[in-house]
Amino acid sequence: MMENATFEKCLICNNLAELIHKDFPGYQKPFKFYIYHCKYCNTSFSLPRTDAYLIYEKIYKNVKNIPGYDRYWYYAENIKNQTKPLRYLCENEDIYWAINEGLKLIVNNINTSMLLDIGSGLGYLTYALNMAGYNTIGADISIEAVNNAKSRFGNYYLCADISELIRLFPGKFDVVILAELLEHVESPIDFIESVKKLLKPYGSIIITTPNKSFYSDDLIWATDLPPVHMWWFSEESFKVIAERGKMLINYINYHEFYKKKWHAVDMNFYRNLKFIRSVLNSDSSINPEINFDYNKKVNFLKQQAKRYFYPFLKLYGNIYKLFNDNIKICDKKGVTLCVILTNK
Repeated sequence: MMENATFEKCLICNNLAELIHKDFPGYQKPFKFYIYHCKYCNTSFSLPRTDAYLIYEKIYKNVKNIPGYDRYWYYAENIKNQTKPLRYLCENEDIYWAINEGLKLIVNNINTSMLLDIGSGLGYLTYALNMAGYNTIGADISIEAVNNAKSRFGNYYLCADISELIRLFPGKFDVVILAELLEHVESPIDFIESVKKLLKPYGSIIITTPNKSFYSDDLIWATDLPPVHMWWFSEESFKVIAERGKMLINYINYHEFYKKKWHAVDMNFYRNLKFIRSVLNSDSSINPEINFDYNKKVNFLKQQAKRYFYPFLKLYGNIYKLFNDNIKICDKKGVTLCVILTNK
């Protein structure tokens, strides 16, 4: 573990970020991390920077049993049974709904546009985009993930890192999709600069990532534990990233999604650090305490949904919020942030 440093340089805005926690649990025991927050760009990050490749491989090998990642396995298992796979994803999760909204804004001709889905993982998003008519290549650094995706969905995928992609496809793509990826990379600014080399003139990057702007300012960390997630970004983070990359920026408004998929979050869950536990034990087995904690988090107000007709859930939640300031309801902003960066 690194020596305790009260301040560290923020790689997003180059100002000094302050240490706010020095013994934060990692995704796998027994590792601990320092958490820093930069007040200038409202970005949080973890140190030390640790290669998480082996953890990702463990996740992919047991993905259907990992809380939070199990839904990815479910999508991959079920998407080929859907007559409209992209609509299926959009109806189920804000990430894919936002990506689709972004594509509607920036793609003029589906048939001639070229898309690249970096970090394609189990492959279902790449597959769904192709089934919707988008010419899409999926890329991932995990050979296990790529082979799995090919066997399920066809020859849409390749195993390659960003440098290999630039060698193969310089200036090739109209859109590059980074779905829940940027928070995993060591140097986001450098990564975006590399991704820009894959774009055609006036091409765009669609990014989704956990949204720090939605959560209460006093929370230390409300995203996957480091080193799986090294960064927790806000809208302010991306304003700086866009300025440094000399790119135009747009945010997706989530109101239409959450109007149909009402969702609320209890900030006290994340405030209470006793619920922040490593997902994997030191022997790579799943921490048995994590399922209880995860279910407690995601099932907030869902028990009421079983007792009340769904149309009344929103009304119930809004009334409940009047008596509990710790409840935040998703609307224009939600738990996910979707940003479109476009070359000038």
